[in-house]
Amino acid sequence: MVENNLRLEKNQARQKKKDVLKALGILVFLVLIFFMVGSLYQNVLIMHEKLSILDKVQREVDELRMHNLDLILKQTEVVSYDYIEKAARDKLGYSDDDEILFIIPDELLESDEVEKELTIAKGEDLDDDYYKPEEIFEEWVDFLFFEGV
Repeated sequence: MVENNLRLEKNQARQKKKDVLKALGILVFLVLIFFMVGSLYQNVLIMHEKLSILDKVQREVDELRMHNLDLILKQTEVVSYDYIEKAARDKLGYSDDDEILFIIPDELLESDEVEKELTIAKGEDLDDDYYKPEEIFEEWVDFLFFEGV
């Protein structure tokens, strides 16, 4: 009986050791899974960040390609004889037979009035306070009746 008790206690001790080792193995396995999932999550975040950087760089490359094409088109235009001739005429103050040459003094070019007129000529919108009916009427009267005087 004592021998059976000893054997039973030994079996129970072995069973406890097995249970503890089994629980320890499960715990180690769960910790490994936790770290693997954490590592996988970090890798997914890094990959997402790299993909967004890649997308941004791809957009920049596309923009630079379009800019490069624009520059190539401008280069072919600049190399043409007509462009060189027009640039030389503009720089030297000459005009072609079918062109009218306007010489505007530099001090007028720096005034706000000329900027407004150029804005109007380009077809851009001005502030509402620029169009004053009294001034427009006076300009028309001066133009129509006092131009030659």
